Amino acid sequence: MDGKEYNWKEDVRDFLGGYFHQDVDDAYEALDEFIEECSREGKKRTLLNIEKFLSTKEMTELEKEKLEDEYKYLNNEYEKHKNEVLELRNIYNDLLLKDRLVSQLLASKSSENKLDKFKKYLYEDFYDFANAEETLANEAEAFMKLQAIEKELELITVYPTLYKKSIVAVGGGFSSGKSSFINSLINDKKVKLPEGINPTTAIPTYVMHKEENKFIACNHNGGVVDLSKLDNKFHEKLSHDFIKSFGFNLKNIMPFMIIGTDLKAYEHLCFIDTPGYNPASSSGSYSFEDRQTSQEFIETAQVLLWVVGLDANGIVSDSDLDFLSELILDNKKLFIVLNKADLKPKSDITNIVNNLIQTLEDYDIRYIGISAYNSKAKEEIYHINKSLDEFLNDINQSSSIQDSLVKKLYEVDEMYRKSIEENIKMKNSISEDLYSISFNLLKEGFDDFENPIYGRLNKLKEHYSTEIQENNLKRLDKEIEKLKNAIDEIFEIKSKIKDVKSTQENIDLNNKIPIKYFPKNNVKNEIAKLNKRKTENKKKLRKFSKNDWLNWDYKTY
Repeated sequence: MDGKEYNWKEDVRDFLGGYFHQDVDDAYEALDEFIEECSREGKKRTLLNIEKFLSTKEMTELEKEKLEDEYKYLNNEYEKHKNEVLELRNIYNDLLLKDRLVSQLLASKSSENKLDKFKKYLYEDFYDFANAEETLANEAEAFMKLQAIEKELELITVYPTLYKKSIVAVGGGFSSGKSSFINSLINDKKVKLPEGINPTTAIPTYVMHKEENKFIACNHNGGVVDLSKLDNKFHEKLSHDFIKSFGFNLKNIMPFMIIGTDLKAYEHLCFIDTPGYNPASSSGSYSFEDRQTSQEFIETAQVLLWVVGLDANGIVSDSDLDFLSELILDNKKLFIVLNKADLKPKSDITNIVNNLIQTLEDYDIRYIGISAYNSKAKEEIYHINKSLDEFLNDINQSSSIQDSLVKKLYEVDEMYRKSIEENIKMKNSISEDLYSISFNLLKEGFDDFENPIYGRLNKLKEHYSTEIQENNLKRLDKEIEKLKNAIDEIFEIKSKIKDVKSTQENIDLNNKIPIKYFPKNNVKNEIAKLNKRKTENKKKLRKFSKNDWLNWDYKTY
């Protein structure tokens, strides 16, 4: 082509004829390359011609100056065009990546989804029972516990390696340094969770030890997508801004992801990087959903590492304390990590820790230890009670998630059972008092069974019947047993954990019976109205035993 004028039409003919880009699978990619090469080749040849022409001596200084200006202009245009093409290519690649991710997430499903049976029992059978059962005041909490079990089973069905891992949730406010803390534990420098001063963690991420790096996206159907096949650094892109660019909440089809990497020192632990419970409103993120997601995933863990960033004012905020107070921490080990400790003098850190101890005591929040930690240097600067490394080594043990899930199921069973048993015992107690009132009325001579007072007492007897609650107890046994068997089927082994059921004998009804349920004042009014009427037939009344009264219906008398 040297010495000849560049002919782009010839290139187009060759391209359309199939001589170019034989090794390119995608037509869009081929056309994109051709447009870039065509324009670049044309400008490049023009620039070469100008350089050759400038090197000749057959020009005036004015002509040379003019040509040099033209050369600079063309060169700038060439660079500008090259940058525009690069930007368009990045946009195209980004859209292609998103399209492939969404398509594969929607299409992926497990060939044998063992979770289907548990979901059916939960959202059909148990849900129907819960709607019929009205005694449990905190029913929403009970159902959330069951949904937390579902989330753990969801994870286990797609990644069985988790069977024996101890789950450690890493929680805290936005920009507290949760992701940087987890990054400090990872040995492979090529694997890194996204960090930043803005909210970054948008999709809850499970991080655990694996010899070879693995990046997996999971959907609600037990399906998985290998992210490394889409982009080997895809996990670093999952910030709030990236999620927002989809135009919908990606968490609806991708509730969590899994990273397997070198965590040899903690091979029995699985860390959950949760979204900040209080993302900045300026980020345009799903603030309420982030809070809810954070709470749900923390509830599934046996251990909670609560991270506080010392780059702010260096104290646990009121919102942190309120959020911790909302969590159910009774059966959870809590450890506080004061991250970014390198930003404070050691004397300040000591004061911060002492103030924190007092604050946690005021809120009655129990903890294992407090560590002032520098994620960048991977070092602990100060600790109280127990060091971070000691704590992690203590919990770095194989765990039976199956038994843990069955225990959580039985906790829900106990919540419903205790509430129903309390209701039954309360109704029985009130019914006995009502029968005593009826018997005392007859002993006092008020034997006019047609009087409205006896009709009202009989209606109260029906109102305090325990038949519905007795049936609900039997149904509760069946529904819990079905859910328990569904869990055992997923693990392919029967759990030996026993359900210790509460009984009425263990229930104390002191201050449990509401005054409004007991119609003592109304009965006294009726007695006052009948005060002048005496019985003429006391012998008949003496024939009634207490058992007769318990089964008596005034309408048949």
